[in-house]
Amino acid sequence: MVTVENLGTNLVGAYGNAITPTPHIDRFAAKALIADQFWMDGCSAATVLTSMWTGFHASHPARRSSTDSAKPPDGIIQSPGLLVTDSPEALRLGKSLLTGDAILASPPEPHQTAFSSLAAQAFEHWIARMDTLPWLWIHSRGLDGPWDAPYEYRCAMCGDGDPLPPNETSPPRAQLKPGSDPDILFGWACGAGGQAMAIDEVWEWLESALQQLEIAPQCLVALAGVLGYPLGELGIVGCEPN
Repeated sequence: MVTVENLGTNLVGAYGNAITPTPHIDRFAAKALIADQFWMDGCSAATVLTSMWTGFHASHPARRSSTDSAKPPDGIIQSPGLLVTDSPEALRLGKSLLTGDAILASPPEPHQTAFSSLAAQAFEHWIARMDTLPWLWIHSRGLDGPWDAPYEYRCAMCGDGDPLPPNETSPPRAQLKPGSDPDILFGWACGAGGQAMAIDEVWEWLESALQQLEIAPQCLVALAGVLGYPLGELGIVGCEPN
């Protein structure tokens, strides 16, 4: 299972995006079951992950009675597995809710993106322990982490006459005012699209890794975006910190 924070449907070709190329995820989606209607019960990744790992909606009594300092409800995934994540918050939740082991990924090398480094570390840990930890859950901070895709990925979505996108690596968060410069929003959209392209590139590697391990036919593989990333909807750009 791969979950990526803020990888919204507006960034994936399989859900109608015609600008950001995500060919590998789209090819995977073409042979998969696609959820096109679903409910999220909160606006933070921690809330959504807790729902995934417990099976309880945020309004369920078992969740409503919990406090920040209380232990969340026991997880419903009872078979032991391995969670590898670059999110300290997801690590804390995983250690509390899941059976098995949870590992915080090391920072990426300079030549790696955060997502490619996370995927490589996850498989390295899992290969050594898959006999006792049969399932792997990779959780990425995604667009809530550094926007570290190669700059040329952002520029790939620019046409003749379009302004060059910014090269900042921090995820933008802004409230757009009336009359805001549309070029600024365009640049941020290119940045988000560049991140989606980098994630798509690693998705090809993930599928290839399963083939090389000769376990692809026995594996169930799922990809889910955890919340979206507003790019001007309702005058908002980006998400509030979790």
